[in-house]
Amino acid sequence: QMLRKNFSNVVEEKEMRTRSYGYGLTYTDEEYEILAEVLRKTSTMVHLVLGCATILRNDKFRIALVQNRTITRLYVGNGLSLGKNFNINDATALAAVIKENTTLQTIELGGRIGDLGAKVVAKALMTNSSLKRLDLGDDSGKQHVVESVMKVPRQSQKHSQ
Repeated sequence: QMLRKNFSNVVEEKEMRTRSYGYGLTYTDEEYEILAEVLRKTSTMVHLVLGCATILRNDKFRIALVQNRTITRLYVGNGLSLGKNFNINDATALAAVIKENTTLQTIELGGRIGDLGAKVVAKALMTNSSLKRLDLGDDSGKQHVVESVMKVPRQSQKHSQ
């Protein structure tokens, strides 16, 4: 209810922060729809802080983020999960955003993405020429995988809208 009431204010903000998951906390379908609507309607938001990567798995939210043309900086936290690790589903959802979004310039992660996750993200980077920085945060050992891909000339993917 609070999110719906503050919707018009959030659309005009430069930054939006979502709450972390964990300990049984999740978003309802209505909350996902509201968050997606904010991403579709904002013309001022440039920084998005996600409490955890799980939110990217929601199709409505992920599609709205892919289509958003104002957000240039994305921080993806690891929620309250033990071990600060992203699982392969989180990495795959993030890779889908990287592959298709042409506005994001910086993405920062607040947890470990792991070997398989780094490979999935690196593959997505091959079709994204707008991203200038991808910080793997706690998983700096995997940073070389991402940096090697980002140094290779990449091709933009054309989007059908």
